[in-house]
Amino acid sequence: HGGPMAQYSFDYNPLLSWLASCGYFVIAPNFSGSTGNGLEFMNRVLADGCGVRDLSDCIACAEYLRTAEAMLLEPRLDLSRGVAVGGHSWGGFLASMCMLQQNNGESVFSCGVSVAGIADWFVQQRYTEVRYYDYALMGGWVYEKEVAARARAASPITQASELRAPILILHGDKDIDVPFQQIPPFVEAAKRSPH
Repeated sequence: HGGPMAQYSFDYNPLLSWLASCGYFVIAPNFSGSTGNGLEFMNRVLADGCGVRDLSDCIACAEYLRTAEAMLLEPRLDLSRGVAVGGHSWGGFLASMCMLQQNNGESVFSCGVSVAGIADWFVQQRYTEVRYYDYALMGGWVYEKEVAARARAASPITQASELRAPILILHGDKDIDVPFQQIPPFVEAAKRSPH
């Protein structure tokens, strides 16, 4: 989901329902930063938790799917097709970050889809219409020394050449919340990856 201060609810979601009807096992996590689980849980992604704690929650979902417990609970689970990740806005940012995670040199996820996801926090904070929201998420302005290090670590573009699996990046060029300017350099860096 977007946000990160939003949530998946038990309401009908046409995309998730369609994916499930196509035979995909769908997990829609309310990762750290989501609403509905208290202020402390929501604030876990502020400052040094941005792109860290929420990412860790998404990785934990993929790792859980590979456990014997998951296979017992859902015998139709077929991991031979791999584990994919996708999201929109904040979820797109997390999908990109997930695609950069490796386990023994292999991507944790088989493929990913990032729709309107943040790729570069420096471009994001400079051009977005929601820069004060991003200021709160990053714990300051990205040109401040301590914040710059965090922003670099949480920017998928800084690691894009390390991609080990394919990612589909979709982004509108008139997006004012997640400005498009950050996407072409991210795509170019991703094209240089060894996958």
